[in-house]
Amino acid sequence: MKSVRVGLLLALTVIALADSAGAQSGSLSDQAWQRWLRDVAPLMLGQEPAVAKMVPAEDRNAFIEAFWARRDPDPSTIDNEVKTELEARIRSADKRFRAVGTGAWNECGRTFLLLGTPDWTRNVTAAAHYASSDPLSTMRTQDDQLSEIWVYRNHARLPPSPQGFTFRFTPECEALGGPTAQRLLSAVADTFLRPQR
Repeated sequence: MKSVRVGLLLALTVIALADSAGAQSGSLSDQAWQRWLRDVAPLMLGQEPAVAKMVPAEDRNAFIEAFWARRDPDPSTIDNEVKTELEARIRSADKRFRAVGTGAWNECGRTFLLLGTPDWTRNVTAAAHYASSDPLSTMRTQDDQLSEIWVYRNHARLPPSPQGFTFRFTPECEALGGPTAQRLLSAVADTFLRPQR
């Protein structure tokens, strides 16, 4: 029931913004719209993907405005700091983490978009030798596909943890953390939403 209300609220917000934008907004091309949807896919929550599929061409710009407005930490200012930060991350990640062909984000890209640059990284496949006392050797034995390790310590959008959070990826940028890592990233995406008053 809550997801239906959220979807309805989002749809009404889009309609209200479309009415206020009037003729000045113009419509976004199908190609630009699909590109934007792929860019922000890791940030979309709840009913947003479903609502986005139903948005008429003339309301696309209004939907984008509403999407970023929901994530504006301080609407009383001109700038939307979250939008600026995330658009910069999208540009940075575009060449490295975009899946060839579809243009969609892989799991490295999703992690980067949500958390930014890790505090510490290690390219495991580039390491030539592992000493038996090296804790990574055990991890390497458990998973020969391991390629990179990213560590985030004291990240503002992650729960407090003395050892930080570690994300492991294959050479194809598939996350090795399973559902736990995916739930954590989904919770991070929620933190970008401005609390409703």
